[in-house]
Amino acid sequence: MLDTGIGAVRVLANAAKLLGDKFDPRTFGRISMQCDGYLIILNYTAEAQYEGGWNKYEKVCRGLILNRVTGEVVACPFNRFPNWGEETTTADLVEVTEKLDGSLAILHRVDGDYRIATRGAFHSDQAEWATAFLRRYDLSKLPANYTLLFEIIYPDNRIVIDYKGTEALILIGCRDRWTGRDFPYKRFSKIAQEFGLALSTICNFTSPEEVIEIAKGLDANHEGYVMRFADGKRFKVKGDAYRAVHRILSNLTFKAILEQAANETLSIYITHIPDEFMPQVKSWETEIRETVTRTLTRVGQELADAPKSNRKEFALHILEHYPADASYLFTMLDGKDIRPLIYKMEFR
Repeated sequence: MLDTGIGAVRVLANAAKLLGDKFDPRTFGRISMQCDGYLIILNYTAEAQYEGGWNKYEKVCRGLILNRVTGEVVACPFNRFPNWGEETTTADLVEVTEKLDGSLAILHRVDGDYRIATRGAFHSDQAEWATAFLRRYDLSKLPANYTLLFEIIYPDNRIVIDYKGTEALILIGCRDRWTGRDFPYKRFSKIAQEFGLALSTICNFTSPEEVIEIAKGLDANHEGYVMRFADGKRFKVKGDAYRAVHRILSNLTFKAILEQAANETLSIYITHIPDEFMPQVKSWETEIRETVTRTLTRVGQELADAPKSNRKEFALHILEHYPADASYLFTMLDGKDIRPLIYKMEFR
């Protein structure tokens, strides 16, 4: 069954209209909101990426733009699509396109004027650049129900791949914002031809296994592929070399995650981590959290068992029975938090 997600989109739009300024998307899940006048843009949060377990509302909030006065769906971008393997499908593979290494651009209309938003922002640097770049195209005859979706490519927006000075808005899809229909490549390639737009490249693959195998051999200047299936689902497949370089550029190491956990800034840090690395981050965070909890429990029991009538007696007991935990125990005896010490000593 083809599920466009438009039902969830309409529920959000109606709620926004009904509640107005009191509308809070967090009641529908791990969803953030940014406002620009009467428009709102909804985006799933880093916590959703990190924790998984997506609900139907989170899946459609990938830059969804609504009018909170009228309840209009102003722009309906792609639903969230995962990496192949995180989820799969048994539906037939219908098309594969090259995945581009830029930022998602979401075309929408404001008082009859065309503008670009990025996945979670109306006025990010990328959105402002793309809106200015868009002025070179005449889209006056574009049907009002079309949400065009582009990849933003320009030198200052480089992520991994060096596009050698290229500046472009590359059409990667089109959705009907009223029905949720996701146009096939053959259809939106005609839109690109009609309006003189740059277009993503379609690839000739016959199975997901073939896509995965070819992706393994891509160099770091090719990100990978997007697979689209007959049930409407999309999946990403990224090349091994690209992933390796992106991991280095993201400073994704155990030491980095440990530092963020110690500083209680991990929730901020993960907003910049690609979702394919989230399982590794989660595994490291779990290891760190369990080690801290285990150490706190052990040292707490040791402290409870130690004599505390005077410091000398305490010291002799600790040195005899728990010499390895002496630093922790003296710190706790002084009423101080030992967590900073745990982060330094348990992960050396």
